[in-house]
Amino acid sequence: QYSLAVDRNNEHVAHLYRPLHPAILRMLRSVIGSAKNAGIEVSLCGEMAADPKMAPLLVGLGLRRMSVSPRLVPVIKSSIRACSAADLAELATRCLELDTAEAVERMLEEFLGAPAVGVASPAHGGTDDVSTARQRGHEA
Repeated sequence: QYSLAVDRNNEHVAHLYRPLHPAILRMLRSVIGSAKNAGIEVSLCGEMAADPKMAPLLVGLGLRRMSVSPRLVPVIKSSIRACSAADLAELATRCLELDTAEAVERMLEEFLGAPAVGVASPAHGGTDDVSTARQRGHEA
């Protein structure tokens, strides 16, 4: 939302909110990679982390901590654990090569088998960290 400078609640500009735009994904990858190289932990909260179709992509980009509503923790963990860390990294690499948010959405739909956007509503009622460092019982 802030990176895009779009007020999602403003009907005049809400259509511009595209969290899956490849430029946003490249920015996230850059931030995550730079932070890792500097020994700084990165955590993401909000709609992307709370969406069971976007969370696996975030893990593929290297994110290992997300903050979501406690009621969504099991759903997000399940969506992440459904794939190997290597598969999620490959998914992220493929998404970063695309040119549009729509193309990324299609890629996620093909990979995960369901629509990528609008699956989960914004988190309400507090947050819990979801550690994504373990994929299928193995350290990432």
